[in-house]
Amino acid sequence: MMLQLSEMLLLAAAAIVAGGVANALADDLPAGRRLGRPRYADGRVRPMWAWLGLSAFVLDRFPSRLMKTTQPAAEGGSDQSRLGLRYPLTELVTAALALIFYSTTRHLIGGALSMWLSLAYAMLYTLIGVVDIERRRIPAVTLLPLAALALLDAAYITETGPNLGSAIAGGLSGFLIFYLAFAGGMLFAAAMKRLQKRTLGSSALGFGDVMLMSVAGMIVGFPGILAAICVTILAAAAGAVAIIVRHYAIEGTYSGFARMPYGPYILFGAIVVQLLRSQLTAPMLGV
Repeated sequence: MMLQLSEMLLLAAAAIVAGGVANALADDLPAGRRLGRPRYADGRVRPMWAWLGLSAFVLDRFPSRLMKTTQPAAEGGSDQSRLGLRYPLTELVTAALALIFYSTTRHLIGGALSMWLSLAYAMLYTLIGVVDIERRRIPAVTLLPLAALALLDAAYITETGPNLGSAIAGGLSGFLIFYLAFAGGMLFAAAMKRLQKRTLGSSALGFGDVMLMSVAGMIVGFPGILAAICVTILAAAAGAVAIIVRHYAIEGTYSGFARMPYGPYILFGAIVVQLLRSQLTAPMLGV
């Protein structure tokens, strides 16, 4: 019991650091920068005590001689010299996901391997989710490591997920189903522009969402991808209703066909099936 507790505390600490890396990558990758020392929004390099979002968020709000940086603040106001909630939340979500994954896989594949897998999945999930929420896109450079991890997991560790054949079938199925939805959205946007002279911009789904669903299929396999798609659609519908209600409550109106980030909902669907794969896929297999 004490050993398991110590492992979980170690994993939580490592996951918070991994969340800090995810924060830095979410800042640098979409901007085309190489990963470097974390910075504030005004461009100043963060001091070492502020490299993690949790420490920076808390300590930035308490004046201290220790916490003064040597670089003068850039023009743009004090808000740009402090970190927002995204940074500590990313680290906390990464830690929570890692602990959840670890608690469900430790007894199947052993503590050390489970810790590394849980850490990798949690960091990549939060990285992709943060980038999509903030930038409304999912760069391929964030998807490739997750796809490689899913295929290696399927090839060598079948106790916690699909085998390699199922993972490949899930990836192809996820791509095909979401590509059809993507193409349908593009056709709908073109029809609206032609018939009503109304420009919708693009499909509600982006091609990055299609690729992410394909990677989700590699993670959960087939027929797990079918359950993941169902969970994704239900979660996205609930999210859309919440957005509409919020707009009406705050602004008194809502513009239809507004685009929202779909990546977090895809990730949520994958996580749910990853954790409950046997319960969700058994009815599909007639078990």
